[in-house]
Amino acid sequence: MAQTTTKIAACNAVIEIDNLAGAPTAISGSANKADLAISKEIGEGTTFDGTYKLRTECKRDVALAISIIWTTALTEARELMEEWFDLGGARTVSIYPNGKTIGSRFYTGEFLLSDLNIPVDSENADPIKMDIDAVVDGSFGFLNVAS
Repeated sequence: MAQTTTKIAACNAVIEIDNLAGAPTAISGSANKADLAISKEIGEGTTFDGTYKLRTECKRDVALAISIIWTTALTEARELMEEWFDLGGARTVSIYPNGKTIGSRFYTGEFLLSDLNIPVDSENADPIKMDIDAVVDGSFGFLNVAS
């Protein structure tokens, strides 16, 4: 197989999270990293006969981690994350690694916010980053941008 010519970088990625009213809100301007860990439960067993283990597939899971820059604006990611954590409930999160280019793959699902991590360090001059962790709650999918 020849070397790919269709690579992408996440420089123009778009991350959207529902606000309190349920409207998708872009947080890309104050987010700098998103990690999706998509897993499938694999069961295994053995028998006296046979050389290899027996394996089965079962439930799926998705864990999400997002890093955002802590800002003072009320309309940016920090405020949205704190509100989500405080009020709870599932919210739709959509990640577009190649932006919202028509035909591009994106990932979307309903997530529950489980953790906020806000490191405050007097010896670090970098902007403060807030890290969040969330887990899927019901639905998750791989889709293509239609319009």
